[in-house]
Amino acid sequence: MGEAWGIVTIVGFAGWLAAALTFLFRSFPERGRFEKRPAMVWGGVLAVFYAVWIAGLLNA
Repeated sequence: MGEAWGIVTIVGFAGWLAAALTFLFRSFPERGRFEKRPAMVWGGVLAVFYAVWIAGLLNA
């Protein structure tokens, strides 16, 4: 069962990293401009993957 939690940890980290980068580029498309709707969507995705990553770390 340890291998499964290890995979969950890796998927959670990769998803968190991808969501963080997507959040940055979608929420701030140009200097001085902030897009609220993409920030809310990608912020939620970021939070979910962060929770998955932490759950994987705690159970691995």
